[in-house]
Amino acid sequence: MVRTLRSLGVKRLVLDWREGQDQKDRATIRDAIGGNPEPPFEHTHLRSATEPMLWAPDAVAWAWGRGGEWRRQIEDLGLIDSVTVVE
Repeated sequence: MVRTLRSLGVKRLVLDWREGQDQKDRATIRDAIGGNPEPPFEHTHLRSATEPMLWAPDAVAWAWGRGGEWRRQIEDLGLIDSVTVVE
């Protein structure tokens, strides 16, 4: 995702705060940018309760994962271009 966001010219990435996950997220971003000391964009973790812009992707992801009519409604809105399953 970091490479894709970088290629799109994203300036800021806000990730949902998860206890114990934030360090892993930072390490993943660091690994993705390799030896480049400049971050590809600003990235920060915020609690979804304090950042309303995190609510929309949560709702879309939930509906997609729920499947059935929920997924069809999300597909009809054209909100999802592609889905990558990460194991």
